[in-house]
Amino acid sequence: MATDPLGRHVATLAGDVLTVHDLARELTGVVSQPMPPPRHVTVHPSGTSIAVLSEPWKLEVWRHGKRERAVPIEACDWLAYTAGGAHLLLGVAGEPARLHLHDAVTLDRLDTSGPLHLDVNPLAGWGEGVEVTHAASAVGFAANVGDDPQVLAVAEVRDGRLRVHGAETGQVYARHLPGERVNGIGLSEHELFALDDDGIVTAFAWQAPEVTRRWVASGTELFDDEDLQLGGAVFTRDGIVTLDVVRDNELVALALVDAASGRRTGLLAPSTHWRNEHAILDNGFLRRTIDDRTWFARVC
Repeated sequence: MATDPLGRHVATLAGDVLTVHDLARELTGVVSQPMPPPRHVTVHPSGTSIAVLSEPWKLEVWRHGKRERAVPIEACDWLAYTAGGAHLLLGVAGEPARLHLHDAVTLDRLDTSGPLHLDVNPLAGWGEGVEVTHAASAVGFAANVGDDPQVLAVAEVRDGRLRVHGAETGQVYARHLPGERVNGIGLSEHELFALDDDGIVTAFAWQAPEVTRRWVASGTELFDDEDLQLGGAVFTRDGIVTLDVVRDNELVALALVDAASGRRTGLLAPSTHWRNEHAILDNGFLRRTIDDRTWFARVC
């Protein structure tokens, strides 16, 4: 399953048929096409096209159910459209890990980052899997290895060039978390919000030349009930940070937190059938999967 950067469309694969659904229109199918299971998929903000990493390492763009273009690429562990839809960002695997920026239409490579760093050492890879979040011209990403963060950073597209914040020598966000692992991230135009395994939300001013962070909130501050914890998912829009709240690993509510003050502005309790361990907050909607069926509900 994959979503577009704005959380309006979701792509699902059933058998060898990939379908893009419009979440604002009760999951109406926008595009449906036969396709062998790809390595990775990302959906264009318009919902009318997708980018695919296929075997053997090709980057493809499909529009209205037809493949428009395909180019050979290096091995990659993830890809994402920018929120404006003009560019594709690819996380290149191998040693060292780095980023490629491609034009979303022609698939021409426009820029490549230098090696991404953790302290003074280049990253050897992308760890256990990458979480991605979006702002207008930037993509935030994070990954962990074991009990440690592997990377926590922002890739900004400026004048068709790529600039990375937070994964360079002397500016490593992953080393400035109160906790050990990154459980969830959200990105605004000015700050990268990271929830760690201690239940603390930290905001990094990603456009600042040096590491500039602030404490936003913690689970112990937000709730009087010690059994309630922040589960890991983060979503931010319009100055509000939305976090999932769990009790005994089961979703019980969504906490709405003012991004500037850290005060809780609301607590949204999902209906009963969403309160289970299968429900996940994902880019502005809830999803839950049981056996071979998946349900979706819009949050923002």
